[in-house]
Amino acid sequence: MRDLYAEAAARWVAAGRTSHYAIVPATDPALVDAWFRLGFGHQHVHAIREPAVSSDEIEAPPGLLVRPPRRDDLETLARIDVALPEHQALAPVFSPLPVPSVAEMRDELEADFDDPRFTTFVVERDGEVIGATVGCAIEVSSMHKSLALPRGAGFLGFAAVLPEHRGSGAGRVLGETVLAWARDAGYPAVVTDWRMTNVLAFARVAGARVPADVLPPPSGNRLTAGA
Repeated sequence: MRDLYAEAAARWVAAGRTSHYAIVPATDPALVDAWFRLGFGHQHVHAIREPAVSSDEIEAPPGLLVRPPRRDDLETLARIDVALPEHQALAPVFSPLPVPSVAEMRDELEADFDDPRFTTFVVERDGEVIGATVGCAIEVSSMHKSLALPRGAGFLGFAAVLPEHRGSGAGRVLGETVLAWARDAGYPAVVTDWRMTNVLAFARVAGARVPADVLPPPSGNRLTAGA
């Protein structure tokens, strides 16, 4: 594998293609190690698990309530959407992606509000919306293709809580809500992904199995390990 990459990468770099990504099974430690020894590092995680079962109950901490969004939530939902890229621009993620404005996100949310492909939930704390999550079919995701596309699965595509309310249990409740939604919608599994360096990613403790990792070195290569 290392010799194969060395041969292919020489041609790619000569052609100006200097950002490299690969998808490999996270269940094959020797193969993952081979990519590490090529200078790749761990950046991203893809994970999959079963949805909630019929006996699972969502136990929200006192003061928290999950409900569908209303149009008068759009301004707060835009702030929540911006809160995630703002967080990922900080240490230790250091994402170089631009952070959208609240106005830009509000316009996007307004345009997609009635899109039947997406199911959104918000969580309130004492009557104030503090977080949100979105579920959809995995096929809607532009990121999950090829080996990272378990067809027919549900997808936890977004979840965020406003910074001042993190640690309240809202993230856990949002995750459990999507698992219950996937069960009720008939999805056999739920997929999600997160930045490995995102220390707030609640998906790590939500019972998800990890078939996928992303590994970047300073040179800008990327490795995604997946089932």
